[in-house]
Amino acid sequence: MTSSLLRFCTLLLFLTVAIRPAVAHDNADLPADEIPVTKSKSDHISHHQKDDGNGYHQVEVHHEAHDIYPIIADISSTTDVKLAAEGGLDDEEKKRIGSSSLNGNNDGTVSSANSNRTPDFSMEVSQQVRVDLFCIVDPAFCERVAESLKDAAMRFNEVVNVKNDLVIQATYYSFCDKGCANDTFAWGAPSSQFTLPFEDGADLNYIYPQALAKQLAPYSNTSAWANHDIAIELNHDMYMNSINYDKAYSDGWNNTGVPPGGLYYFQNDTITAEQVDLRYIILHEILHGLGFVSSWAAYFANEASPFRSLIQGIIDPDELQLVTPSPYWFIKQQTGPIFVTGFQPTMIFDKFLYINNPQSNTSRPESLASIGFDMQNFCVQDNQAFIINFVQEFNRSNQSRTANRLWTSMSEEGTLSFHFPPAAVENSSYITNSYLNQTYTTMKLLTGDQALTSPMELSDRNFRPGISISHLDDSYNATPDFIMTAAYIRGERLEDIVEEAYSNLPAIYYNQTVNGTTTQHVYQSAIGPGVLRMLDSMGYSTVLSNTNYTTTGNVKSGKIPSVCDDKNSNHGIAQASKTPSSSDAAPSLSIIGIADVALCVLALSSVLLI
Repeated sequence: MTSSLLRFCTLLLFLTVAIRPAVAHDNADLPADEIPVTKSKSDHISHHQKDDGNGYHQVEVHHEAHDIYPIIADISSTTDVKLAAEGGLDDEEKKRIGSSSLNGNNDGTVSSANSNRTPDFSMEVSQQVRVDLFCIVDPAFCERVAESLKDAAMRFNEVVNVKNDLVIQATYYSFCDKGCANDTFAWGAPSSQFTLPFEDGADLNYIYPQALAKQLAPYSNTSAWANHDIAIELNHDMYMNSINYDKAYSDGWNNTGVPPGGLYYFQNDTITAEQVDLRYIILHEILHGLGFVSSWAAYFANEASPFRSLIQGIIDPDELQLVTPSPYWFIKQQTGPIFVTGFQPTMIFDKFLYINNPQSNTSRPESLASIGFDMQNFCVQDNQAFIINFVQEFNRSNQSRTANRLWTSMSEEGTLSFHFPPAAVENSSYITNSYLNQTYTTMKLLTGDQALTSPMELSDRNFRPGISISHLDDSYNATPDFIMTAAYIRGERLEDIVEEAYSNLPAIYYNQTVNGTTTQHVYQSAIGPGVLRMLDSMGYSTVLSNTNYTTTGNVKSGKIPSVCDDKNSNHGIAQASKTPSSSDAAPSLSIIGIADVALCVLALSSVLLI
């Protein structure tokens, strides 16, 4: 089997086992990626739903629907756990399992391999938030990673009101142990995602990341939640590749443990001009895991996409320049070729996206939510669903012209924006504070030349669609919303970046009530007010909005039912279902194995031209 075929099968295996809509791939290659800069200024590939009587659906890649009964934990706003000034962890948090090892997946990721391991560090950030760290390097170095992880999680917990238990799982290891990706800082993603057709708080036409689904869920327990809500992987290679060993020796390193002076800055060190604060990277990935992810991508044009591999050389590349939501796909009878029937609902993040057509005389932006609904009205069945036939049929449709227009628009800078809905509560700071009210009506997202073929989505390890546009435009790099731009700032601690970003702004005051006592605070978080309002728009309760996760202020989308809703769920794989169990939150190994064999057989049958 050729190396190209092996890579192809690995890519398709990832596509089969993925349980998240998009995984943030933070890359250090090109200016459009997450590159350290000097401060001078998941795809969810299959979605099938089965009503469990409670109207709660889990979105799973392995085509099985699961009943959900979410856990509702006691909420308390009085807990305030912080690291000591020296940055240390208490004795309980330092419990380790030094003899354990970590096995990675074939695609280079390791998070799912952690299910049978005890975390090397498990730390309570508050009564509702816990962080778990699996760390595959020197124990002393891992303790410093744990400190950064806890600090980043605390910064999130200080400004987002978490009602139900939330677990952030991070893994720190060398990406090249399993599949080389040395230009990658980290990955971040929701652990799983769900549809939530409830009366309060949720919009049944969109897919929610597990972290948010748990806050909105009205039920008391569940067997279908993944055991963590946010998955982060951090690349040790990025640290090691920047070490000056001569300097490390001169500074006293004796070949024991991890040498000092790598790319990541840790608290209480002196930061160098080339370093990036690890807390900055982790907090960025936490936000991706909270749902800062899009379903819109060039699934058939991107050279890293398994879909592109299947039709390479068969369909004119110009006919593949299409931006769509995630396709519904399946393997007929668990063997043989891939079939695509239509397009899935999009992530809740996508509900608020608007696109400008640079070739149009009108300046009125168009809602991607409406475009997505129209795309979901295209579907095919039987032999027309064979992937080559699907693309050809789609190119004959009206929707394909829209998809091609999206390709053209997103290839231009400044064409995509996040539009904020009206605040859900009357006392929201986004209404009462004049600066916030005037400043945050829309925010530009990252588009341009490389947005649809960015190395953020290209990797030797796997394909991560929709990642590029899941970042803010570079123009926010010197603002309080810097945390979600695609370029990391070098040479400054996170505290210093935050202080500088807010220094020329009017004070942003907000009130907090704890145990009946209301106090006034000044908002100055690394999660800028704009990024926080994006979370607020998706449904999170924050310190600047203080919704209760069941507000009626969240306007639902008016989507007309489509015949495609049933057709996309009625192919052979979708018929397979089973009684939910505690293992339902993760793909089963038997399904992974079958799909892997089937996809490689497909490759050998010459659908892919090598």
